[in-house]
Amino acid sequence: MQRRDFARSVTVLGFTGLIAAAQQHRRVRRIGALLLMVEDDLGRSRLAVFQRRLDELGWRSGDNISLDVRWAGDDYQRARGEAAELVRTTPDVLFVLGTGGVAALLQQTRTIPIVFVQVTDPVAAGFVTSLSAPGGNVTGFANFGASVGGERLRLLHEIAPQLHRALIIFEADTPLQPGLFRSTEQVAASVGVQLTREGVRDASTLEHDVGEFAREPNSGLVIVQGLFTTKHRERIVALAARHRLPAVYPLASFVEIGGLVSYGVNVPGMWQDAAGYINRILRGATPGTLPVQEPAQPEIVVNLGTAKNLGLPIPAGLQARATKVVG
Repeated sequence: MQRRDFARSVTVLGFTGLIAAAQQHRRVRRIGALLLMVEDDLGRSRLAVFQRRLDELGWRSGDNISLDVRWAGDDYQRARGEAAELVRTTPDVLFVLGTGGVAALLQQTRTIPIVFVQVTDPVAAGFVTSLSAPGGNVTGFANFGASVGGERLRLLHEIAPQLHRALIIFEADTPLQPGLFRSTEQVAASVGVQLTREGVRDASTLEHDVGEFAREPNSGLVIVQGLFTTKHRERIVALAARHRLPAVYPLASFVEIGGLVSYGVNVPGMWQDAAGYINRILRGATPGTLPVQEPAQPEIVVNLGTAKNLGLPIPAGLQARATKVVG
């Protein structure tokens, strides 16, 4: 080998060695995720949205970040155990879905940054001092406030003006927020709808109670977001169809599988925004200075096929307001 070629080879090998050494010493940032939902197609699709956004921001799994995901389903006790395990791994930042998940993590740490999604009233829950200046180690993206209960019933009555009775279905292990129910009561009084509350924790009991409620005409359902209702969304939508009950749901995922209408937040967008906050924290921001954000406007999704099956014409004004129309 000529001297020039040998020198070039040594230089290349040396440069390659430096790159390899730099890669070995590159700091891999760790994200712990506590998700109070089932690891099904919906859950995996939400997580994929989150991961894609991190990737766009320069954080690639297996390269400069590691993501430790814990699926807790609808089991609060399991969530507490997973929260303790995650904190023991001392991640750089924690990502969490749901009010119960934040509560579980805060029992374990007041120092590791926490970014949440889909939490209702984090101030009342004691997670943050205020929306604009959270303080502490928690920030994120909240659901609508208590007035959303009344807005959902108003929307349902707009589609089904003959409605005189409504069953509010919520998770028994998470008591219905007083403010949420008050706003629903106020709208119910204004449109002449009688309300019945149904706290559920068992699918078979839900089927029986919805069947009994549907015996009287001009009845409908108002579904409140929660671990139980999200896990059993297919069963709930099927019950509404079987008993020909108009129903309003908290999220688009219910309408996409056959529900009538939803009034809620853009969940995929919220998960993308959470990835943005995590990016900022990994680059030096403190969670206490990042304001908690609430939705700027509701996501309204209407299923025209379901409305047709129920014999309910969707008003043109509502179709124009809808974020998305399916069916």
